[in-house]
Amino acid sequence: MENNNYEHLSDDEIIKELEIEISQARRAYLIREFSRDELIMKYYGTITDEQYRSSITFALKKIENKVKIIETLTNEIWITDSVIRLQSDKYKIIFLNVVIDSECKMRILQSLERNQEELKDNIYRIINERDKAFVISYLYDDKIKKAYLDEIDDDLNKSIIVMTIDDDELKKEYIEKIEDEGTKSLLIASLQNKQERNKYMNIENSTYSKISVPEGMTVGIEIESEGERALEAVCIKEIMEDWDVKPDSSLYNGIEVTSPILNNSKENTQDLYSVCKVLKDLGQDISERCGGHIHIGANYLKSKQAYANLIELWVNNEELFYILSNKKGEMIREDAIPYATPLSKKLKEGFKLKLFKEFESLSTEEFINNIKIVQDFQMKNGGRRTGINFRNINDYYNPSRNTIEFRTPNGTIDADIWIENITLFGGLVSLSKKISELQELNKDKLSDENKELLQKFEMLKDHDLSQSKKVDLILDLCVPKEMKNVFIDRFNENSKFLDDNAELKQYIFDDKLEFTMKSVEAIASRQKSRDVNNAENELISNYNSYIMPRQVEQR
Repeated sequence: MENNNYEHLSDDEIIKELEIEISQARRAYLIREFSRDELIMKYYGTITDEQYRSSITFALKKIENKVKIIETLTNEIWITDSVIRLQSDKYKIIFLNVVIDSECKMRILQSLERNQEELKDNIYRIINERDKAFVISYLYDDKIKKAYLDEIDDDLNKSIIVMTIDDDELKKEYIEKIEDEGTKSLLIASLQNKQERNKYMNIENSTYSKISVPEGMTVGIEIESEGERALEAVCIKEIMEDWDVKPDSSLYNGIEVTSPILNNSKENTQDLYSVCKVLKDLGQDISERCGGHIHIGANYLKSKQAYANLIELWVNNEELFYILSNKKGEMIREDAIPYATPLSKKLKEGFKLKLFKEFESLSTEEFINNIKIVQDFQMKNGGRRTGINFRNINDYYNPSRNTIEFRTPNGTIDADIWIENITLFGGLVSLSKKISELQELNKDKLSDENKELLQKFEMLKDHDLSQSKKVDLILDLCVPKEMKNVFIDRFNENSKFLDDNAELKQYIFDDKLEFTMKSVEAIASRQKSRDVNNAENELISNYNSYIMPRQVEQR
């Protein structure tokens, strides 16, 4: 068939194609196009590659037929991929006994529909006691969960159930007798009485009493980690209100813990400390694959100029943010290039292509869309993987997210570092908004203090200014005085890592970038027309892909 387009073929035509097709991938595609389960079941055995055989289950209508094919698979990854799509807790429980890999178990457990009757009717099928404890913990009735405790022998497994029961006295009984620090921390974190939780965890004596962001600013974080006890870390989802946990396939035995919307409340800060302590006590670890992504609500910025200010502050000081994002003595992670690529050289290309020549006439939405085009430039895996990411703003597929994402920090399970980085990036966003408000005022009416603030903003775009002077300005404008030394120490120690990172530095444009007609035309004039045309064709192609509805890759 021309272009291997098998859509809209009749069943008879598909059979004829199968007689001559030798590619496993295309045979699987053809089989999925059959209109009836009977024909799919007749031909699926001709597919020997388990990945493609697994994919055939998605086209079947009857769950019994799906199960028959899954039973022929031996690779746990493809078994799991098929099982998690079954609309049946009964069969998910059955296959839970088949898989051994902890990540596969985690994915199946998290995919349970939590059909209470199906769970209760099939708990007896579960062979592994720990698996049984997890499934029991998903029941809603505390009385039933308590009754099942007698069927569990190991106290650690009992604790998985206990931590989901609304009974602090029972939890404290287990806290006193459990020696394992990770399980004990999970039990403590599950206490309904937050004062007692904080006392057990010594949270009241933490470094910071609250997340330091302005009123009206919202924040979300993604805590990535790896560890042999990742399955237990998933319990955070059950015991911490509105916190979510999911497996992360880009990591080894990895999970991503996602916060609810955070602000500068004391309660939010205490919850963050609690989650990080649980992860530490479970032995979760951070590798070069882990990122520490911070989302700030885009609604905080009210104008195109505020966004432009933020981008100018970022791209003209980009290498400094890679230095300041990580704790003292910690080098930039190896995956910074593919997952947190610098933006400045991409933006320079956007200037050359005159995407911002008519800056004054662009609407806020048009301006952000053009920034998204810039992010897409030369990105094989999606433009969202830049150090600062605007792709979540006005996201067609996830309109509720609407955030500015900062991706430069390494992963961490240290709550202090999270709070410090949130403060830095929150301060940067807040500064961008404040500058935009001053830019709207008549210069003659500005106070000396505000004139100085505008002058410092311009200085931060000057590449002749020393890095140390720029750091002082950034910290004076973005973080509280009591936190300033933390970032100075980071800068002094971490600068050497950037000096040694030639790969990262080649992606950073070391010249002034700003959204003015004079600047845009100056940059454009330095590019030969041939290079402009080549890059323009690629960017326009990316733009056409962007404006068409499509599936956005997640990470």
